[in-house]
Amino acid sequence: MDSVLFEAIRKTIPKRIDLIFSEGEDRISILFREPYQPIGNENAAFEAWVLYIHNKSPRTKIVMAIPELNIHQYECLHFKRFLYRLANFSAMKYSWFFLSKELEDRVAEFMAEYRSHPKVIRLPHSETAGARGKGERILQNRFIAPDSILQALPECDRAPLHAEFPVDLYWGTKRAHMLPENRVFPGGSGSRLDLWCKPENALSIFHLTYQEPTASMVSKLFFLAYWCRDVFMDNQGSAIIFPRLPTKAYRGFEDFFNPDKSRKPIEVLNANFLADQFHPKLEIDFICEMLSTPQIRFNMLKYSCDMPLKFT
Repeated sequence: MDSVLFEAIRKTIPKRIDLIFSEGEDRISILFREPYQPIGNENAAFEAWVLYIHNKSPRTKIVMAIPELNIHQYECLHFKRFLYRLANFSAMKYSWFFLSKELEDRVAEFMAEYRSHPKVIRLPHSETAGARGKGERILQNRFIAPDSILQALPECDRAPLHAEFPVDLYWGTKRAHMLPENRVFPGGSGSRLDLWCKPENALSIFHLTYQEPTASMVSKLFFLAYWCRDVFMDNQGSAIIFPRLPTKAYRGFEDFFNPDKSRKPIEVLNANFLADQFHPKLEIDFICEMLSTPQIRFNMLKYSCDMPLKFT
């Protein structure tokens, strides 16, 4: 990497992310100063920025680090989710990506706790509300309609679409443990499946954005994909308790079960970016290729807001 390219990269990366280039080793050290920020913050969107740098300079080694934080920041649920995302990103075994020793130890410590302690998911207890105003909610309703353009996708295969499945995980084994203080990850933004469907032997999820071309959309979908993998594909290996099918199920939860109430198998998870705009500096197709595995496939879907909705 030459100095001109490095300067161009540095001008693109958010200012709260520090870059140091070691020309002799062709290495970039990338310091995320605010790993405790919410998942929608560009300063914590390491997946997008690391892959952006790699796309610009494939031979450059990237070493990721964080500064020393205070106790409150280390215990912040946003930071715990940052570590969880980083653990799954590191598991890709990229030959050019490395963690600092301190960060590697913190990831390992959190994941040891995560894998060994029981956790329980919260089921939706009502259907989603109708359209409330303009923008994303109206689009969401159009995408789950029986005549939705998503229906024809191979990732859906005419399976019914659902919206707003909660992504809530609590330390514990039963409903009584579903308390704010027992949350494994934070709620709020990035803590729901905007759209999803369950075709045969697969699960397809969609992260819907409207006029929001941010780098953080990569972090959100990456987290949602691995949460779904742990819950719906590897709940035993992840020590996650999967509730029985209740008498009254909401938001499509019954689609995970056969008529005899046994679990339907899921062999492949399709994680889809569904956006009308993407970050101008990010090549989402490249990011999808880099993040995809035999088990989880990332896809880019760009739609037009003209009615009727269509892909572009």
